Amino acid sequence: MTLRKAVDCAMPALLLPLMAYALIGEAFHEVAGMAMLGLFLLHLWQNRAWLKSIAKGRQSPARILRTLCSLTLLAAAIAQAGSGIAMSGHLFPFLPTSGMAADARAVHLACGSWLFVLMAFHAGLHGRKLLPQLGRKLTGPALPAVCACLAAVALYGAEAFAARGMPGHMFLQTAFAFFDYDEPLLCFFADHAAIFLLFALAGHVTQQAVEWSSLRKCRSSGDGQSGRKLP
Repeated sequence: MTLRKAVDCAMPALLLPLMAYALIGEAFHEVAGMAMLGLFLLHLWQNRAWLKSIAKGRQSPARILRTLCSLTLLAAAIAQAGSGIAMSGHLFPFLPTSGMAADARAVHLACGSWLFVLMAFHAGLHGRKLLPQLGRKLTGPALPAVCACLAAVALYGAEAFAARGMPGHMFLQTAFAFFDYDEPLLCFFADHAAIFLLFALAGHVTQQAVEWSSLRKCRSSGDGQSGRKLP
Protein backbone atom coordinates (compact mmCIF):
# COMPACT_ATOMS: atom_id res chain seq x y z
CA MET A 1 0.00 0.00 0.00
CA THR A 2 1.35 3.41 -0.98
CA LEU A 3 1.64 6.30 1.47
CA ARG A 4 -1.18 8.14 -0.34
CA LYS A 5 -3.57 5.20 0.03
CA ALA A 6 -2.52 4.69 3.64
CA VAL A 7 -3.35 8.32 4.45
CA ASP A 8 -6.66 8.11 2.58
CA CYS A 9 -7.63 5.02 4.59
CA ALA A 10 -6.36 6.30 7.94
CA MET A 11 -8.36 9.53 7.88
CA PRO A 12 -11.88 8.01 7.79
CA ALA A 13 -10.77 5.24 10.14
CA LEU A 14 -9.66 7.85 12.69
CA LEU A 15 -12.97 9.69 12.36
CA LEU A 16 -14.88 6.96 14.19
CA PRO A 17 -13.01 7.21 17.54
CA LEU A 18 -12.95 11.00 17.20
CA MET A 19 -16.75 11.05 17.03
CA ALA A 20 -16.84 8.96 20.22
CA TYR A 21 -14.75 11.44 22.22
CA ALA A 22 -16.85 11.21 25.41
CA LEU A 23 -16.63 7.42 25.33
CA ILE A 24 -12.87 7.21 24.83
CA GLY A 25 -11.66 10.08 27.02
CA GLU A 26 -10.73 13.71 26.38
CA ALA A 27 -6.97 13.13 26.45
CA PHE A 28 -7.11 10.45 23.75
CA HIS A 29 -9.53 12.64 21.77
CA GLU A 30 -7.04 15.50 21.73
CA VAL A 31 -4.16 13.26 20.66
CA ALA A 32 -6.31 11.66 17.95
CA GLY A 33 -7.41 15.12 16.84
CA MET A 34 -3.81 16.25 16.39
CA ALA A 35 -3.10 13.02 14.50
CA MET A 36 -6.04 13.79 12.21
CA LEU A 37 -4.73 17.32 11.67
CA GLY A 38 -1.34 15.88 10.73
CA LEU A 39 -2.97 13.45 8.28
CA PHE A 40 -5.03 16.26 6.81
CA LEU A 41 -1.95 18.42 6.25
CA LEU A 42 -0.11 15.46 4.71
CA HIS A 43 -3.10 14.84 2.43
CA LEU A 44 -2.99 18.48 1.32
CA TRP A 45 0.74 18.22 0.62
CA GLN A 46 0.18 15.07 -1.41
CA ASN A 47 -2.43 16.93 -3.46
CA ARG A 48 -0.54 20.22 -3.77
CA ALA A 49 -0.71 19.95 -7.56
CA TRP A 50 -4.51 20.18 -7.32
CA LEU A 51 -4.22 23.31 -5.15
CA LYS A 52 -1.96 24.96 -7.73
CA SER A 53 -4.29 24.14 -10.64
CA ILE A 54 -7.59 24.79 -8.89
CA ALA A 55 -8.45 27.79 -11.11
CA LYS A 56 -6.86 26.49 -14.30
CA GLY A 57 -8.38 24.55 -17.15
CA ARG A 58 -11.98 23.82 -18.03
CA GLN A 59 -14.38 24.10 -15.10
CA SER A 60 -16.87 21.32 -15.82
CA PRO A 61 -19.88 20.84 -13.50
CA ALA A 62 -18.32 17.68 -12.07
CA ARG A 63 -15.03 19.47 -11.40
CA ILE A 64 -16.83 22.41 -9.80
CA LEU A 65 -18.72 19.99 -7.54
CA ARG A 66 -15.49 18.32 -6.40
CA THR A 67 -13.79 21.68 -5.86
CA LEU A 68 -16.66 23.09 -3.79
CA CYS A 69 -16.78 19.94 -1.66
CA SER A 70 -13.00 20.01 -1.12
CA LEU A 71 -12.91 23.71 -0.20
CA THR A 72 -15.86 23.35 2.18
CA LEU A 73 -14.18 20.34 3.75
CA LEU A 74 -10.97 22.34 4.14
CA ALA A 75 -12.86 25.19 5.86
CA ALA A 76 -14.58 22.76 8.23
CA ALA A 77 -11.26 21.10 9.08
CA ILE A 78 -9.61 24.45 9.85
CA ALA A 79 -12.51 25.52 12.08
CA GLN A 80 -12.56 22.11 13.74
CA ALA A 81 -8.84 22.18 14.52
CA GLY A 82 -8.90 25.78 15.73
CA SER A 83 -11.89 25.28 18.02
CA GLY A 84 -10.41 22.05 19.36
CA ILE A 85 -7.11 23.73 20.23
CA ALA A 86 -9.03 26.58 21.90
CA MET A 87 -10.83 24.05 24.13
CA SER A 88 -7.78 21.90 24.82
CA GLY A 89 -7.18 21.04 28.43
CA HIS A 90 -4.41 18.48 27.95
CA LEU A 91 -2.14 19.32 25.00
CA PHE A 92 -2.50 23.12 24.97
CA PRO A 93 -3.50 24.21 28.48
CA PHE A 94 -1.03 27.11 28.32
CA LEU A 95 -2.90 28.96 25.57
CA PRO A 96 -4.74 32.15 26.64
CA THR A 97 -8.19 30.94 25.59
CA SER A 98 -10.17 31.58 28.75
CA GLY A 99 -13.71 32.70 28.06
CA MET A 100 -13.75 31.06 24.64
CA ALA A 101 -14.85 27.59 25.71
CA ALA A 102 -18.60 27.99 25.10
CA ASP A 103 -18.22 29.40 21.58
CA ALA A 104 -15.43 26.96 20.75
CA ARG A 105 -17.56 24.03 21.91
CA ALA A 106 -20.45 25.06 19.67
CA VAL A 107 -18.16 25.47 16.66
CA HIS A 108 -16.36 22.20 17.41
CA LEU A 109 -19.59 20.23 17.69
CA ALA A 110 -21.04 21.65 14.48
CA CYS A 111 -17.83 21.34 12.47
CA GLY A 112 -17.25 17.80 13.75
CA SER A 113 -20.51 16.64 12.18
CA TRP A 114 -19.92 18.66 9.01
CA LEU A 115 -16.40 17.26 8.73
CA PHE A 116 -17.70 13.71 9.08
CA VAL A 117 -20.40 14.19 6.43
CA LEU A 118 -18.18 16.12 4.01
CA MET A 119 -15.32 13.65 4.28
CA ALA A 120 -17.71 10.82 3.44
CA PHE A 121 -19.19 12.79 0.52
CA HIS A 122 -15.66 13.66 -0.65
CA ALA A 123 -14.70 10.00 -0.55
CA GLY A 124 -17.75 9.16 -2.66
CA LEU A 125 -16.90 11.83 -5.22
CA HIS A 126 -13.33 10.66 -5.63
CA GLY A 127 -14.12 6.95 -5.40
CA ARG A 128 -16.42 7.15 -8.42
CA LYS A 129 -14.48 4.39 -10.23
CA LEU A 130 -14.70 1.93 -7.35
CA LEU A 131 -18.29 0.70 -7.85
CA PRO A 132 -17.90 0.15 -11.62
CA GLN A 133 -14.75 -1.86 -10.91
CA LEU A 134 -16.66 -3.82 -8.27
CA GLY A 135 -19.46 -4.43 -10.76
CA ARG A 136 -17.04 -5.91 -13.30
CA LYS A 137 -15.64 -8.32 -10.72
CA LEU A 138 -19.03 -9.53 -9.47
CA THR A 139 -21.04 -11.89 -11.63
CA GLY A 140 -24.44 -13.54 -11.47
CA PRO A 141 -26.56 -12.82 -8.39
CA ALA A 142 -23.58 -11.47 -6.43
CA LEU A 143 -23.86 -7.93 -7.84
CA PRO A 144 -27.55 -7.31 -6.96
CA ALA A 145 -26.94 -8.92 -3.56
CA VAL A 146 -24.05 -6.55 -2.82
CA CYS A 147 -26.07 -3.55 -4.06
CA ALA A 148 -28.99 -4.58 -1.84
CA CYS A 149 -26.66 -4.83 1.15
CA LEU A 150 -25.19 -1.40 0.45
CA ALA A 151 -28.69 0.07 0.13
CA ALA A 152 -29.77 -1.56 3.40
CA VAL A 153 -26.72 -0.23 5.26
CA ALA A 154 -27.31 3.25 3.77
CA LEU A 155 -30.94 3.22 4.92
CA TYR A 156 -29.78 2.21 8.38
CA GLY A 157 -27.23 5.03 8.21
CA ALA A 158 -30.01 7.53 7.45
CA GLU A 159 -31.91 6.37 10.52
CA ALA A 160 -28.77 6.52 12.66
CA PHE A 161 -27.95 10.00 11.30
CA ALA A 162 -31.31 11.29 12.59
CA ALA A 163 -31.28 9.25 15.82
CA ARG A 164 -27.79 10.48 16.75
CA GLY A 165 -28.96 14.09 16.40
CA MET A 166 -26.34 15.01 13.81
CA PRO A 167 -28.61 17.40 11.86
CA GLY A 168 -29.12 19.39 15.06
CA HIS A 169 -25.39 19.51 15.67
CA MET A 170 -24.64 20.63 12.12
CA PHE A 171 -27.06 23.53 12.20
CA LEU A 172 -26.32 24.64 15.80
CA GLN A 173 -29.73 23.56 17.07
CA THR A 174 -28.14 21.44 19.79
CA ALA A 175 -25.47 22.89 22.05
CA PHE A 176 -24.24 19.58 23.49
CA ALA A 177 -23.70 16.04 22.27
CA PHE A 178 -25.38 13.41 24.39
CA PHE A 179 -23.77 10.00 24.87
CA ASP A 180 -25.07 6.76 26.31
CA TYR A 181 -22.14 5.66 28.45
CA ASP A 182 -23.57 2.13 28.68
CA GLU A 183 -23.58 1.73 24.90
CA PRO A 184 -20.91 -0.63 23.54
CA LEU A 185 -18.33 1.14 21.40
CA LEU A 186 -18.94 -1.40 18.66
CA CYS A 187 -22.55 -0.22 18.31
CA PHE A 188 -21.44 3.42 18.19
CA PHE A 189 -18.86 2.66 15.53
CA ALA A 190 -21.34 0.59 13.50
CA ASP A 191 -23.84 3.45 13.43
CA HIS A 192 -21.25 5.97 12.31
CA ALA A 193 -19.76 3.60 9.74
CA ALA A 194 -23.26 3.26 8.26
CA ILE A 195 -23.66 7.06 8.24
CA PHE A 196 -20.30 7.38 6.48
CA LEU A 197 -21.39 4.87 3.85
CA LEU A 198 -24.67 6.75 3.36
CA PHE A 199 -22.93 10.01 2.46
CA ALA A 200 -20.18 8.28 0.48
CA LEU A 201 -22.88 6.69 -1.68
CA ALA A 202 -24.61 10.08 -1.91
CA GLY A 203 -21.36 11.57 -3.20
CA HIS A 204 -20.94 8.79 -5.74
CA VAL A 205 -24.52 9.06 -7.01
CA THR A 206 -24.29 12.86 -7.20
CA GLN A 207 -21.05 12.65 -9.16
CA GLN A 208 -22.52 10.15 -11.60
CA ALA A 209 -25.67 12.25 -12.06
CA VAL A 210 -23.70 15.43 -12.76
CA GLU A 211 -21.40 13.67 -15.24
CA TRP A 212 -24.35 12.00 -17.00
CA SER A 213 -26.21 15.31 -17.23
CA SER A 214 -23.16 17.07 -18.68
CA LEU A 215 -22.59 14.27 -21.19
CA ARG A 216 -26.23 14.36 -22.27
CA LYS A 217 -26.09 18.13 -22.80
CA CYS A 218 -22.93 17.79 -24.88
CA ARG A 219 -24.50 15.08 -27.01
CA SER A 220 -27.69 17.09 -27.40
CA SER A 221 -25.74 20.15 -28.49
CA GLY A 222 -23.65 18.17 -30.96
CA ASP A 223 -26.60 16.24 -32.38
CA GLY A 224 -28.66 19.41 -32.65
CA GLN A 225 -26.01 20.99 -34.83
CA SER A 226 -25.95 17.98 -37.12
CA GLY A 227 -29.74 17.74 -37.34
CA ARG A 228 -29.97 14.46 -35.43
CA LYS A 229 -31.83 13.71 -32.22
CA LEU A 230 -30.90 11.62 -29.26
CA PRO A 231 -32.72 8.29 -29.11
